[in-house]
Amino acid sequence: MPTFSHNTATSSFAASGAFDTVWPLSPLTLVKQLLSACKLQGAADALPAGLPLGVEIVDNQGNFKVDELFAVLGAVGANQPADVKEAIEAIDTMLKIVRQYS
Repeated sequence: MPTFSHNTATSSFAASGAFDTVWPLSPLTLVKQLLSACKLQGAADALPAGLPLGVEIVDNQGNFKVDELFAVLGAVGANQPADVKEAIEAIDTMLKIVRQYS
């Protein structure tokens, strides 16, 4: 519970309190940086800073679970332009090609 106080002698205010993390987030920093590096800043800006913990957006083979990602984005109220989904699908395809040669 927040607590506020005012000291009239010194004309100062004080506040204290705490908060609980109700919905811990897993950061999307790497995905956002990858989109930015690919000159897709608009796509990076459309993604939220993180997703709820426990949400897996990559499968066992390292491929993006694009449909699951966008289902979660819809659940957290994030903007989901079609070009963002296409950009992530294109990056996933590129990563698959690169993995074939590594």
